[in-house]
Amino acid sequence: MLSPQNRLRRELDFQAVFNKGKKKWNRNFALYYLPTHRGKKVGIIVSKKHGNAVKRNLLKRRIREIMRNEIPRLNYGLYIIVPKVSADELSFKDLEKNIKHVLSVGEVYR
Repeated sequence: MLSPQNRLRRELDFQAVFNKGKKKWNRNFALYYLPTHRGKKVGIIVSKKHGNAVKRNLLKRRIREIMRNEIPRLNYGLYIIVPKVSADELSFKDLEKNIKHVLSVGEVYR
């Protein structure tokens, strides 16, 4: 689970990432990120297109766990991960592979 200091929660932070940040994507995920000098924070947005609350929360929990392991390797910044509907059918290993791919495409690793 992501620690509280690594969670993106404020609406102003989300707006800043969407308005001033960069966007990269692959087949299953979109990554929005804004480089900063004050820590690393991750937000996850899962729309209702992914199914009922149980399915959405399962997907969010999996993404949180993957990002928890990736946070030490990331540059300082604010990150938003948005899974596409095609990510619903992926196994945990495939989710992890796709998230690592979109992070490497975004050049956010140290």
